[in-house]
Parts: sequence; structure tokens; C-alpha cells
Amino acid sequence: MRLKQTFLLFLMTLLIIGCSSDDSIMEKSNAKNLIGNKYAHLLIDTKEECEARPAEQSCAYRLEILNDSQVDIAFTDIVHRANFYINNNKLIIESTSGIPEDLVFEILQNGDLKLQQEIWIKYENSFYE
Repeated sequence: MRLKQTFLLFLMTLLIIGCSSDDSIMEKSNAKNLIGNKYAHLLIDTKEECEARPAEQSCAYRLEILNDSQVDIAFTDIVHRANFYINNNKLIIESTSGIPEDLVFEILQNGDLKLQQEIWIKYENSFYE
């Protein structure tokens, strides 16, 4: 009887460790896939409208994934560096002095991000192309 209990305990431990490491591996893989990506939430529809705005007014919010733990994010012309992590298919940017609370982005299947109801599109050269 004691051997059976020990064996069951061993199997349960193995199952728990196996499940948690799979999530961790998936989250690390997601982070690697995001490194170097740039995202924008457009405030203006076209490049021409953006160019017609005063220089001090932003045309888009911007986010860049720098490495496996840091991002640059700008809601104005001021860029804030912050730490991030991935949990349950969500990119979570931790609060800093310039970001008063954690920002929780949903990672969409097409590679874009969603913050509340705002879509942040992935771009490479210009977010208006």
C-alpha cells in the first residue's frame, strides 16, 4: 500500500512539473517571437493628416520590444523604458514612473496587440504603409 501511495505522489509531482514547464516554454517562445517587433496604435488615419498636424501632437502611440524583458513605449514624444513579461497569451508591461499602472496587451493571432479596445498594429518601416 505504501508503495502505491509513493508512486501516485511521484506521478502527480511529475504531472505538475510537466504542465508548468510547458507554459513556461511557450511563454519564452512567444517572447522570442516578439523581440524586435514594433507596434503602433494610430490616432490619425493617413500619413498626410499626420504631417499636417503640429509637431508636438503625436500621430500614434508606439511600442517596441527591445529584448526578452524590456520595451520602449511612447504615448507622446516621451519614450518610456519598462519591463515586460508574457502570461496566458498576454504581454504585460510593468508600471514605471511614466506608466502609472501595468498595461495588459492581448496577443492576437495575426500578431497585432490589443490594449482594452485599442488595436496596436505591427509594422516594420512606417506605420502608415
